[in-house]
Order: sequence, then structure tokens, then C-alpha cells
Amino acid sequence: MTAKQYLSRIEKLDMLIESKKDELNSFRDTLPALPSQNLSEERVQTSPQKDASFTRSIERVMEMETAIDKYRDERQEIIDNIYSLSSISYIKVLSQKYIYHKSLRMISKELEYSYDWVTKSHRKGLLEMEKLITIKSLH
Repeated sequence: MTAKQYLSRIEKLDMLIESKKDELNSFRDTLPALPSQNLSEERVQTSPQKDASFTRSIERVMEMETAIDKYRDERQEIIDNIYSLSSISYIKVLSQKYIYHKSLRMISKELEYSYDWVTKSHRKGLLEMEKLITIKSLH
């Protein structure tokens, strides 16, 4: 995997997180409301089918929440790798490009640096990131 492909995972992970959150919210909306229990009243026996359905629903919610956490962890690992680079210029450019999904032209305008400077910093940052992910993949 190239550094550019690795860093571009952030955008995909952002989409996956949002999609999974939407799916989770939609699923929660379809769940029947649980009746509140009055602990002073005698416990009413529920059917095994309702218990199994409730258990499956809870398991599904937990699976979706686990997936969201996994995506967030992977996203954060990539971001941590950006912030571990040696040059603040690489960090500025790569974070704007891959975390905030900005074009190099927009980054150039916002940072008030020449487009050439931004493209060189981007290229050098990618080279350093390439070395970093290669080293990490060996361990």
C-alpha cells in the first residue's frame, strides 16, 4: 500500500463511520420500546421468542458499535502517524489534505504558501510516510 493509499483510508473510514452510525440509528428506531418495569409489581414472564429477539437486537447494536470503534481506532492511528512526521510543513499539508479533505490549491491559499511549496511538502511528506508505514509493517 502506498502512502497516498494509506492516508486516503481516512476519507473511506469517515464514510464508513457515518454510514454505520446512520445504520445504528435507523436500527434503534425500529426496535420496539421496552416497557418500563415497576419493581414493586410481580415479574411477568416473557416468551422465549421475545427474549431471543431482544438478545439478537442487543447483539446487533453491540456489533455496530464495535465496528464504529474499530473504524475510529484505525482512523486515529493514521492521524497519529501524520502527526509523528519530522517536519511541521509535512504535518500541516498532509493533515489538511487527508484529514480535512482539502485540495492542494486550497491548502496553498489557506496557509498562504506557494502552490509549489505545498506540492513539494506533500510529496516529501508522502515519502516520509511511506518509510514510516514500511517500518511499521515489518514489526
